[in-house]
Amino acid sequence: MKIIEWCDKHKWTYILAIIGFIVIPILIEFIPVTYGKHSERGDWLSFWGSYLGIIPAGLITYFMYLKEREIDRNKNKSLLLVKDTDLFISQCEEIINYIDELEKNINNAIKNGAGFLGQMNDTISAIELFHTNFLSVFEKEIPSVSIETRENVFRETGRIVKESFKLVRESNNDIELPDSARYIIGELKPIRATLKTELIDSRKNQLEAKRMILN
Repeated sequence: MKIIEWCDKHKWTYILAIIGFIVIPILIEFIPVTYGKHSERGDWLSFWGSYLGIIPAGLITYFMYLKEREIDRNKNKSLLLVKDTDLFISQCEEIINYIDELEKNINNAIKNGAGFLGQMNDTISAIELFHTNFLSVFEKEIPSVSIETRENVFRETGRIVKESFKLVRESNNDIELPDSARYIIGELKPIRATLKTELIDSRKNQLEAKRMILN
């Protein structure tokens, strides 16, 4: 389709080239006649045979060149996609692991904390550790395949962390604290589910890109 569009856009270039291709040899043949000189018919037929033979050979070479360029361009795009998808997959896996680690640390803080204040401090430390690890993921290069997803996850996670700190610090006793502490776990579950879906889709896209490179 791209080749057809390009030819349609440059049709006058082709028309002028064809006219020139035909007119120039005719002029070469008949201009000497005006000076009383004549070429041999056999030479002229031989010339036209070789001259016209250039057309199909030239067209075949040209279109093969365009096709090879398109294949190379698609392979380069696929290589970039594979690279970006590799990075995105690793980042999704990192965040999922940090969410799982946060849930484990909060459960430990609530169960094993030394009194109410100890539980609160351990819970805050667990959330702070998660937030630090989470931000470290977003300091890395942003791949083109995931800008929107990354921005949504970054924005929503920041909101959840901020609200979690507030709820935990406002807890007045060890009855309120567990619910406040587990708020962040519950709010992060949809994000974890979204990232797992993104992992599946990204692996499919990566597989298709690798197949295109091999073809």
